Amino acid sequence: MKYTIRLIVVLLVSLLQGCTIDSNISERDYPVIKSLGIKDLDETGVDIDFMIIQKPSVTIDTYGIQYRKIGKGSPNIPEYFFYEEVAGKPLRNPITIRLQYDLEPGVDYFARPFVRSGSQMIFGESFNFSSLGVKGPEITSVSESQLSQYHTLTIAGNYFSRKPENNILDFGGIEEYFNIKIMEATPTKLVVELLKNFNTIPDLDRKFNLKITVNGKSGVLNDAFEVIIPKILKVEPSELFVNDTIKMDLNFSNESGLQFTMIDQAGTSYLLPTTPSEGFIAKGAVPNLPPGKYKVKVGTSGFDEYTFPQEITIKNSWAFGFENIPLVDPNKYSFISAGNQIVTYNYTPFFDLYSFDLNNPNPLKFGDFPENGRERERYALHYSKIDGKIYFGLGARLPTLDQPRVLYTDFYRYDILSKKQEKLTDLPEGLTAVQWTFDYLGKVAIAFLFRPNFHFFNTAQNTWEDTGVEVPFDLQDAVAVTSKGGKIYFLRVTSNFQTLYLLSLQIGQSPVLISQIPISGLNTSWEITEFENSIYFGSGTSNIFEYNIAEDNVLRLQSIYSSPNQKAKFYQIGSHLYYGLPSYAGIGENRLFKLLR
Repeated sequence: MKYTIRLIVVLLVSLLQGCTIDSNISERDYPVIKSLGIKDLDETGVDIDFMIIQKPSVTIDTYGIQYRKIGKGSPNIPEYFFYEEVAGKPLRNPITIRLQYDLEPGVDYFARPFVRSGSQMIFGESFNFSSLGVKGPEITSVSESQLSQYHTLTIAGNYFSRKPENNILDFGGIEEYFNIKIMEATPTKLVVELLKNFNTIPDLDRKFNLKITVNGKSGVLNDAFEVIIPKILKVEPSELFVNDTIKMDLNFSNESGLQFTMIDQAGTSYLLPTTPSEGFIAKGAVPNLPPGKYKVKVGTSGFDEYTFPQEITIKNSWAFGFENIPLVDPNKYSFISAGNQIVTYNYTPFFDLYSFDLNNPNPLKFGDFPENGRERERYALHYSKIDGKIYFGLGARLPTLDQPRVLYTDFYRYDILSKKQEKLTDLPEGLTAVQWTFDYLGKVAIAFLFRPNFHFFNTAQNTWEDTGVEVPFDLQDAVAVTSKGGKIYFLRVTSNFQTLYLLSLQIGQSPVLISQIPISGLNTSWEITEFENSIYFGSGTSNIFEYNIAEDNVLRLQSIYSSPNQKAKFYQIGSHLYYGLPSYAGIGENRLFKLLR
């Protein structure tokens, strides 16, 4: 009986010595593993057989094989452990697991089976074997095939190494343009970061193979990648005016700092500003460019530029209308528009009024001041849309050495249709030099020089009214004034002629700044008018603007490429807006250009 007990103890000790048990593991709580052996050792891997010979009292979470190279030092000190691990409890006994990854040919390995429950593991007896290697990498797909700037690329396949440095990547030349780093490695997946470097990427226009080599064996995925530079795929519309929206479909995300330019037929490039947008679409407003044919180019840092092959057409915003407009005084540019008529007049020192139709430009004199009051300055001359009549008068004769100052209080109205002139009520006593005249809430409003308050003339009642409201300094300092919808719109220019201010004003309130615009040139002569739903203002041929009241937006209109004249006037004739330019150095004769948009 004692002999039998002693034999059982010896057998149990021998069995436990064949197993490696982690600290804090009780043989009563964990299964006992028996290592059976290795088989089918070849160039694709090796099989490890083992079995569980004791029923566990806890749940098995995973089981498998732990293996590593045998280092130059002690075989019990691993240089790097790999695991072939299967989730769940084994369904059969004995168990065979094949080691088919991360085995280098001609290298000795240490391997042993294990089971895992939670954070605890129990190992079976170990084996040593000399590896013949494993299969070479197989590449099935890549998560992105178009490379440009920054990518986190997933390469799917099989037989990759779990040690990132063991996977040798060959992108077929793409490495010249990207810094490449393996971020994650499993036998069936590589996660690779590609970050564009400082080399400029040309338009390569071809595809690249991907080759992965592990332990001397390689796998290739043909035509895996193409390197793309930003390109424009489509431009629409093909014909546009200045300020129209141009839309460009791209092969590249527009969030990548792309820059667009327009190239004329002489090869000159002009910046095409675009609005921020997401995705593969860019939109921008056509800048102030001459009419003609253009191509659109796109580029960004680190990439060759690309020019879209099809041309687009920038149309002329201005149609040539009329020229040789008659003048009373050829040394003065003195016109205003009055309905379908243009009024021309002697500016100073005498005053004569003529009107004509553009289709029959023969001036007809229709009015003047009394003989003893013709030599005056700073008078009112205003076409009122309230009743479609011309209002003129007031003003002053400045003092000379032999003549005193004269103030004129007379005021007149001329009906273009009936061709009748009417003497109106004189302005009450006071300074009469006129600074601005405009329509305001159904009345003709006048701001005088050296007189503090706005004055109204009631066209229906033929009466004057002192509003008692002072003219603000900003309006006194204006260079051009108009009105629309119960607001006064006016322009101011800084003393260095570099900045233009557009402001609005309601009488009795403070002026409101609408826009601050950088300008070029000595633009001392500015004009402003209201037309349809906008306020138009300009000086010469290159500084012409539209303020859309509803959209609260100022746009620079297309320049008129006819002469560098800085003088110009707006004319409303019928349903069209015209921009008139006097002759310049013998080029053209008082031309009118019609706004087409």
